[in-house]
Amino acid sequence: MLNTAVKTPSKGPQGSSSLFLEELESRSSRKKLIQEDAVSFRQGLADLAKDIEEAKPKDMPRLVEFVQAGDAYLDKLVDEHEVLKLVPWPSRYGVMREATKLFGDLMAIKARLGTWRTSARTVEEELEAMENYTRATVERMDLLQQQETSVAERFIKAGLPWKVGVWKEVRSAALHLLAQYTTLVLQVANRDLSSSRSARLLKGAIAYTYLVHAFVGGLCPRCTELFSSLVEVAQKCLPPLQ
Repeated sequence: MLNTAVKTPSKGPQGSSSLFLEELESRSSRKKLIQEDAVSFRQGLADLAKDIEEAKPKDMPRLVEFVQAGDAYLDKLVDEHEVLKLVPWPSRYGVMREATKLFGDLMAIKARLGTWRTSARTVEEELEAMENYTRATVERMDLLQQQETSVAERFIKAGLPWKVGVWKEVRSAALHLLAQYTTLVLQVANRDLSSSRSARLLKGAIAYTYLVHAFVGGLCPRCTELFSSLVEVAQKCLPPLQ
């Protein structure tokens, strides 16, 4: 009996060999480009390596500028990772990159916390956005700060101008957000002390103040004054605090 099943055409040994050869040629071509870069950029990389070993930036912004310039040069390589394997390269640069990355992340958080501007959203939406960002920041900072001691020691050992107090700076920036939050709530509550909306917002503001207080480790004079006003208004429209 004849087998009438349709068979899928096979690429066959010749097709497989062709693909294999193409892959080999591609890898060989890339390897050649990497080797050519190692030769043509050798002097430039040697000069940059020397600068890395001798660099003594006075502060983190200057280190950021140094690393940005170094990265711009390394971007010219066809494959940075592979090319640097073929030339003498200081491990210090990896530490520099790590320090500038962390510093940049922390400064971004500080800027967001310290320059928050209210938008055209409703008060409730604005307050919710503030709360969500603050809680996310608390979680992220707590996670980052678990490595604070080891990270600082490694950066300082590498001769980098790491700011040990940068963590406190970032946390303190949350006080700006707290002031914005409290001011919004007071504006609503003072217009209608008897509304359930005011009561709800006041409760939320008190809870938010406790969150920021714990995150920062205290309140600034302005936030202390705002919290006193918050408590004063709350006493007029909320049941006595237990």
